[in-house]
Amino acid sequence: MTGQPIPPNMNASGANLSASNPANMPPVNCYVPPAPAGVVKKKMAFIALGLTIAASILIILGYVLAAKMGASAISNLDFSAAQAADTKRILFLAVASILNLVAFILGLIALIKSRPKTMPLIVFLVVIFLPSIAMAIGNAIQNSIIS
Repeated sequence: MTGQPIPPNMNASGANLSASNPANMPPVNCYVPPAPAGVVKKKMAFIALGLTIAASILIILGYVLAAKMGASAISNLDFSAAQAADTKRILFLAVASILNLVAFILGLIALIKSRPKTMPLIVFLVVIFLPSIAMAIGNAIQNSIIS
């Protein structure tokens, strides 16, 4: 079929299109639009903020529990109990650091992908600085309990 016009019911290779599409209807577009990107990124930022707050509470709680257990262990000269108190504090810090790692990743993704970037930037800065502030508060509480 070279040099001849192609009939409307045939394609370039000569196959009959009217057999599979008898009404010569255009193909249906099955595109489903995705969810709005701003809402998803805002949720990621809020989840990161919640995880950071939970991690900071765990940090302070670990310091307070270690201080109370350590103070009673030091007054009784029980060094194994003092070591157990420190181990408990380290476990709390380990769980808090895992939560903070997840929060950091979520905050970074929200910061990179969202528009406008003001709220995710604030959350990202909170994710970075709040754990160190919580450690300073926990250390001050521990020093005041032990003294």
